[in-house]
Amino acid sequence: ASDVYKRQILSRHVEVRPADMHIQRHALQMAALAGANLSLVSLAPLVGNGLVSVDADLFHGMVDVMYGGTGTDLPVATVPAVPRDLSPTELRILERLVRLVCADYQQAWSGIHPVEPQFLRTERLSQFAAIAGPDEVIVTASFDVRVGEVQGQIHIGVPYTALEPVSYTHLRAHET
Repeated sequence: ASDVYKRQILSRHVEVRPADMHIQRHALQMAALAGANLSLVSLAPLVGNGLVSVDADLFHGMVDVMYGGTGTDLPVATVPAVPRDLSPTELRILERLVRLVCADYQQAWSGIHPVEPQFLRTERLSQFAAIAGPDEVIVTASFDVRVGEVQGQIHIGVPYTALEPVSYTHLRAHET
C-alpha cells in the first residue's frame, strides 16, 4: 500500500536501496546529519525514540518534483549555521514521508519483533532531536533514495539500548 502511495505523492518512480549500517556514538551521528531534516519517531513497544533524517537536497528536490519540477534545477545547498524553518506545506510533506518510512520500517521488523514507529515531531536543530546521550551508541540504517533525477539518503537511527531487549529475547529463543 505504501508503494502506491509514494507513486501517487511524487508522480514518479521511487527507488529505495539499502546503503549502509553504522554503529556509532550519538554525537558523531548528529554531526554527520548537519543540515538534514530531522524527525523524531516513537518505537513502541521498544523504549525510547528513533530518528528519521532526510538529506536536505533529497527533500527539497522531492518537493520540487511534487510541484512539477525536475528537482535538479535547485541551487546547490549549503548547510547554514541555523537551518531555515520549513513552510507549513513542507512540514506536511516531510511528515507524510516520515510516516511512509515508519510504515515500511514496521513491516521490515514484522518477522523479528513487533515495532510500531509513529511520527512525533520534526526538529530543525539537532540539539532538540537527541535520542540518546552524546556517548551512547546508535544503530543507523541508511538508504539511497532516487526520485527521477533527484537522489539522496534517508537514515533511521535507533539507540542501541532500545534494541538490547530484542537481541536478548532472540538469543534466549535460540538457546532453547
